Amino acid sequence: MKKSKDIISQENKFLRLCGGKYKDKIKKRIPMTTGEFQKFMYLFETMGFNEYSLYFSMEMFPELLVEYGERCRDDDEIDYGQVDFPIEEIVAISDEWLKEFCDQMPLESQRKKYRNVFEIDEE
Repeated sequence: MKKSKDIISQENKFLRLCGGKYKDKIKKRIPMTTGEFQKFMYLFETMGFNEYSLYFSMEMFPELLVEYGERCRDDDEIDYGQVDFPIEEIVAISDEWLKEFCDQMPLESQRKKYRNVFEIDEE
């Protein structure tokens, strides 16, 4: 997959919102877990960075995409008809990811803007 202008633009927009730890994971300076990969994919989707999301998963971290796919397949094999699907837990985790993302942004103006965009209550 060629790194198009849209991918570069979305990547740059996202990286401008990232503190050091997030940038280090994206730039592969420190390892990323499958759970962190899932969090980044959620953030890209929430922000509408679809092209970058595909590039990130397929070109930059294909091994984590495979691991994540296997984890999802394993989850699908669980018979959710017998168990209540933990939707409240998923929403809480997603909200925590958005809050964590805002908290790590380098500029207060960014944190304030995106807390508003993501409808995160000021604490």
